[in-house]
Amino acid sequence: MMSTRGITLLAGTFVLLLLIVACTGKQGPAGPAGLPGPLPKLETIELDLQPDPATLVHQDLNGNKEVDPGEPFSIRAALYTPGTNTKVGDFVCDGVFVANVKIAALDKAPAVSNATGGQFSNVKQTFTLANRGSLFVVGGEPGTGPNSNEKAIVGGTGEFAGATGVLKATTVLGASLTPRFSAPPVAGVPVTFLSARVKLEYRRITQ
Repeated sequence: MMSTRGITLLAGTFVLLLLIVACTGKQGPAGPAGLPGPLPKLETIELDLQPDPATLVHQDLNGNKEVDPGEPFSIRAALYTPGTNTKVGDFVCDGVFVANVKIAALDKAPAVSNATGGQFSNVKQTFTLANRGSLFVVGGEPGTGPNSNEKAIVGGTGEFAGATGVLKATTVLGASLTPRFSAPPVAGVPVTFLSARVKLEYRRITQ
């Protein structure tokens, strides 16, 4: 029969072996949010966004026929492969103005006053790509100049489930009109300051 000392020594050896295995086991660097393994690869999608001004709805809460802070709005758009007329999806933007905005004409950038850092609205946006799923974006609209806008990608559906990342407005087509769509994407719908080329950079974080 094994002595008490022998049992204790055997148990201690077993625990030591477990610690050695735990310390030498192969494991990648910690992923986001404490998940094990390497960081998921960065994926990108570039799109031309062509809103239809006819779908712009602004709730004039105080009836003064002006755009004032606290007033909600929404607009829809079509999504295209950059530089082409190939439609690949749809876009919806809902938001609230946080500054006074005056739009003289759709071919000119809006005049914004009472805006901290140029931000004139807070928005939530949905980019839906045909047969693929949707990406959800939130953030502020600080202006209409090139490279002036970044927002957070906070989730998705379909192949974009678990997406997180950043949306960047890389070119405002209506401000520079370069690069253009190969032709006006929709007859009767102007390319205006509302039109943009955007890049969505995201990682799919899944449990």
